[in-house]
Amino acid sequence: MGAGDVVFVAEQVRAAGIYGAIILVLMMVVGVLSGVIAVQWRHSNKVYGYRLAERDTLNKTISESKTAMREMLASMEDRNDITKELSAVIQKQAATFEILIERFRNWFDNMEKEHVRQAAVIAAQAEAMRQIVGIITDCRNAITNTQTDVSEIKRVMPTFLQELKVVIDTLPRRARRA
Repeated sequence: MGAGDVVFVAEQVRAAGIYGAIILVLMMVVGVLSGVIAVQWRHSNKVYGYRLAERDTLNKTISESKTAMREMLASMEDRNDITKELSAVIQKQAATFEILIERFRNWFDNMEKEHVRQAAVIAAQAEAMRQIVGIITDCRNAITNTQTDVSEIKRVMPTFLQELKVVIDTLPRRARRA
């Protein structure tokens, strides 16, 4: 607006009176509001630009988060698979321990029975040894008695031979040959 325009407007307002003043105020308000709207428009464009950058950042973050969640889900599935495998291994191990415990029980029972059998064998051997010792003692006593008898025979024998010689010498010759 130039200087001539302002003069023209001022003359028109004076001619219109109070209504002209109201129209002038309204025109001024429209001018100010259009300036405010322009400033807000520029500001909103700037904010819209920020929002576009934020939206791009948010989209990138969401995309990366989605990728991270997929990887986390895959690792959870792997963990679940490993947990299932571990569960199966633990069940097999428990079954193996049950079998091992049963084998140890059987082994212990067999060893206990074997010890009872061995105790019976040892007792039988002890009885046999006692009997053998008794037989050996009887043999030793018999040998000792035999030695005593032999010693007695040796002691008596010279006398007996002497007496036998005397008896033989007194027999007739014919009876000696027969």
